[in-house]
Amino acid sequence: MNRKEFFRNNIPNDISVFHKPFWLDFVCGENWDICLEFDSENEIVAYMPFYFEKKNGLYKIKMPKLTPFLGPVVLSEKKGIYQKNSSDNDLVNSLFAQIPEWIDYNVNWHFGSQNLLLPIAQKPNFFLKPKYTYFVNSSISAESFYSEIKLKQRNSIKSAKKSFKLSESFEPAKLYSLVERTYSRQNSKASFSKTFFLELCNSIRKNNAGFILFCLDKEDVLIAGGLFVTDSKNTYYLVGGVDLDKPSQGTMAFLIWSAIEKSLTENRNFDFEGSILPGVENFFRSFGSERRLFFTVIGANKTARVFFEDGLRSIKSSLKLLITKWNQ
Repeated sequence: MNRKEFFRNNIPNDISVFHKPFWLDFVCGENWDICLEFDSENEIVAYMPFYFEKKNGLYKIKMPKLTPFLGPVVLSEKKGIYQKNSSDNDLVNSLFAQIPEWIDYNVNWHFGSQNLLLPIAQKPNFFLKPKYTYFVNSSISAESFYSEIKLKQRNSIKSAKKSFKLSESFEPAKLYSLVERTYSRQNSKASFSKTFFLELCNSIRKNNAGFILFCLDKEDVLIAGGLFVTDSKNTYYLVGGVDLDKPSQGTMAFLIWSAIEKSLTENRNFDFEGSILPGVENFFRSFGSERRLFFTVIGANKTARVFFEDGLRSIKSSLKLLITKWNQ
């Protein structure tokens, strides 16, 4: 049994939805694998799923569509601080040693992985790009959290409650139309196709891993919507859209607050999967959630790259020699 099949049959408890085989199968197709570390009883103690593209036998490790983070995970163990730090370093190095010959690495690591960054940061061919998300811990009640939301945003939510209503109907095609309009207004296109999005939503529904919320006016006209993905501990705001051609004041605030309230009621953390874009960041920050730092880990395997480039030069040289001989 290979590592991938072993992982399918021995999935650790409480792992992120983005690390589950059903998610990876859909967003990566066949192009994913996993690195595993075991204890003396053959139990998984650390793992690292990765998505790849192959070029001339060399791997480019990158992020699949609509997947906020991958990176390594070390399962919790009762250890002293020194022992844990040393163990974490060894495990990360061992996980990376299992990746096949690669030339590029560009992966978002979850903010909970910060203790695992040191052995990578020490390598000269890697650098870390900081990013932020906003996070609501499930330990707070919905009522207490609501009082932390910026007053202006609370007023928007109250106002929207009077003029709009919520629907939890699972209709991904309608949501995609809102997403398309949102991107179009920004003079850009979604990085994922309608077919991809609809099939992903079907997979989410089949695996009971999320929900869609819509905001409608009193005539049942669709105004705003969002897709929220869930696992046993978290709710993630994955994608959303709003129709600004219609009266929509406060609809996204109402929508997001309703998703947070649902999440906290179900004892789940809420992760905005944030953006550093000023307009988006300001909106997320107005909810009074915790700012969490995470990193995109970027690396270039110089040894593999040199090998690849030398191979290309050798091929070009051989072709040139053959052409010269042919012309003679």
